[in-house]
Amino acid sequence: MEIKDLSSVIREGMVVFPGDPGVSLEIRCTYEKNGCQVTGLNFGSHTGTHIDAPRHFLENGTTLPDVPLDSVVGEAICLEATLRQEDGTDHPVIGLAENDLARIHSGDRVILSTGWEEKAGTAAFFIRYPIFDRELILELIGLKVRMIGIDLPTVEWTGNPGDPFEMHKAILSCGMIPVEGLVNLKNLTGKRFFFSAAPLSLENGDGSPVRAYAIVDADGEDSVDD
Repeated sequence: MEIKDLSSVIREGMVVFPGDPGVSLEIRCTYEKNGCQVTGLNFGSHTGTHIDAPRHFLENGTTLPDVPLDSVVGEAICLEATLRQEDGTDHPVIGLAENDLARIHSGDRVILSTGWEEKAGTAAFFIRYPIFDRELILELIGLKVRMIGIDLPTVEWTGNPGDPFEMHKAILSCGMIPVEGLVNLKNLTGKRFFFSAAPLSLENGDGSPVRAYAIVDADGEDSVDD
């Protein structure tokens, strides 16, 4: 058994999504003065690797304490996404091969690896990132997928260029929870494994950084069957 960390490190002054609060990690108590170290944390609820609660985009949506933990904890499948260019957008468009789409079970937690994690921690991570094929998301909604995990800063689709939040609203309204900003997915593609991205239970919370991880079999028996 091996535990793989799928989370980025939250650092002082790190690059965040444009418009989000910056990150400040201030040591408030020190060993010299107080006999211990205590750090004051100041950052947005969607910093680094994080989940979105429905309240993020739905005014009356579920907040973090009421998001079912089994939405983001349990067996998951990681698949390698395809990317293509389309007219009308500067963003690569995410698709999924038919044989990989067929591997998804009803109610699954699905993680897609696009390779964008290579830009994590840089300003380029938030520029012209891949967006989803609208039809793919509608298929995942039809399969009642509980969670979609990605190595991107956010989820958008090709549906409505005038509303960049339309995909969030569509998936959150049907209970699909996004886990955004995952890293270290490359060696997990084609596998099923135990996954956890449990959030902090913040009152009225719209999102939370997470320490996402995967537990995989060292002998490779976790590979997905064709």
